[in-house]
Amino acid sequence: MNTIASAAPSVFRRVVDFPLSRLLLETAFVGVPVILLREIAFSVAGRSAAACVLAGLAVVVASCLWYVAYARWIARRDADELPLRTGLRELGAGFGIGGGLCIVVALLLLAAGGIAISATGDGAGMVIGFAFALAAGVVEEILLRGIVFRNLEALCGSWFALAFSAALFGALHLANPHASVAGALSIALQAGILLGAAYMATRSLWWPIGIHIGWNFAEGGVLGVRVSGTDVPGWFHSVAQGPVWLSGGEFGIEASSVATLVCLAAALAFLRRAWISGRFVTPLWRRNAR
Repeated sequence: MNTIASAAPSVFRRVVDFPLSRLLLETAFVGVPVILLREIAFSVAGRSAAACVLAGLAVVVASCLWYVAYARWIARRDADELPLRTGLRELGAGFGIGGGLCIVVALLLLAAGGIAISATGDGAGMVIGFAFALAAGVVEEILLRGIVFRNLEALCGSWFALAFSAALFGALHLANPHASVAGALSIALQAGILLGAAYMATRSLWWPIGIHIGWNFAEGGVLGVRVSGTDVPGWFHSVAQGPVWLSGGEFGIEASSVATLVCLAAALAFLRRAWISGRFVTPLWRRNAR
């Protein structure tokens, strides 16, 4: 009897620690709460710039603290993918990459006639755009890369996790205004692969979080382009023109073929770094067979 009783906790722990179990538990106890927190915070904030900034900061701090707390006290592991010591540096580097990629795409589209800047906005709009980008980057990367990608990679390997998380990221955007299958596919190919590759290469969530924030802020807060179909006030106001395959149409420039090509090029650079660094993970059954 004592042997059975003493074995029960270890069996339970093995079940809980299995990657698929972790995926379901973390989605339920971390992913869902942080998504609800974001929705509630911004519904309360309304369109006040100051309130939106406070809402964004509250979502970021609460989401990161809850993610780390769950990892340490419930999952009983260190949240090494959110390192505090290098967090600001990695976040800033990712922000620069994401914002830079978006500006490059916008300049190419301006030159090709895919978008036009029709008016200038104001500073309050840019602040609101930054607040939305901040919350979206943290919440969506915790869910897609911190929970889905990380656990699927531990079970099925890097390639499957990259493909599945990218496809899921694109599919989730089908619920957005002006969404289309083509737009969701574009997001999966460019953003989904780029953000997953950035995590693979660095093993830090701060990089994809920074890239995500930087892109969304440059797109919405600076250029005033729709962000995945959602109107975001910005410093400028830009409109799509020309064929949808070029401009992205009403969904935003992330549905543009130009954005897909530019972001895939950046993703390949991260994947190359991950491969050279030996950071690709093989499926669990292959690791156990060794």
